[in-house]
Amino acid sequence: MAYAILPKDVSINQLCRIAEDDTEKNSFNIIESDYRIIEISNSDFTGVQQDTKVINSSTVDSVTFVDVATKESPTDPGQFIGETVIENEEMLTIQLNQKIKRIDAFLKNNPTNPMYSFWNTYKTTLQNFDPSVISFPHTGSWEKYCADNGIAYKHILQLP
Repeated sequence: MAYAILPKDVSINQLCRIAEDDTEKNSFNIIESDYRIIEISNSDFTGVQQDTKVINSSTVDSVTFVDVATKESPTDPGQFIGETVIENEEMLTIQLNQKIKRIDAFLKNNPTNPMYSFWNTYKTTLQNFDPSVISFPHTGSWEKYCADNGIAYKHILQLP
């Protein structure tokens, strides 16, 4: 079973983390009582992981997701969030470098975490990726690109 991890405050509909299963959830360095840890479907998990779904609403013990194409923008009424578009190679490189920076911090501080090996390998994948193999603008997130092209990946919200 997959999990969405949200702030304890029910008025905040923001994901703090997502976990694919119990093993991943248990690898997080969190105090579980400080969060709402809600079981979600594998379909919702995959949608969030690939940035094709976002939170629509949540309660103490449930969360509802919608496709990004149908979620109204909170800052631009009448418009929808829509799919991620990576405009150019520079934009993708910036995104990958931001992920590498967060992964580096995790690796430095958590050498005994059970997810260390995966994240270390994934960091190498990010460092070695050649953005010129993608046609720009690219519709879809980096994670969706990985899923579509057989690249082992995790969403940064899965980082312990």
